[in-house]
Amino acid sequence: CGSPLILEPGPKHIHPLAEKHWPAILALDAKVFGVSRGPLLRSLATDSRRVLIYESGGFIGGFGMLRNGALATYLGPIIAEPGIGEPLARSLLFGHGDQPIFWDIPDINKPASSLARKLGFSFLRPLTRMYLDTNLIASDPFGQWAITDPATG
Repeated sequence: CGSPLILEPGPKHIHPLAEKHWPAILALDAKVFGVSRGPLLRSLATDSRRVLIYESGGFIGGFGMLRNGALATYLGPIIAEPGIGEPLARSLLFGHGDQPIFWDIPDINKPASSLARKLGFSFLRPLTRMYLDTNLIASDPFGQWAITDPATG
């Protein structure tokens, strides 16, 4: 949460999600997150205030959602290839105004945390992914610029 965000509009490669983008979105999400979340992502997108993708030359390099929450607007999930997370996050936040925003970032993703601090967000709690015995679900926390929420991932 913080004061109003003053951001520039996103690059031309960032635009709203269309139905034709879903196969690429789901493939990217499964690669980065480690499991298939198709039904969950489609449900979240339906209820989101804004759903944007990064597309260049037919390549989908990321997607993100800005959703209504009970206490604040929620930024996430944001899944992105290297170099795409920051412009995608900035584009999702553009024009948001002064309403409270929650943005949960995996602890290890320092570039995302650094951007959040630069934009006026404050650290509230750690979000460490834990597992017992062997981690059977390989994921890429550096591609996760925002999780869906702490209860969902």
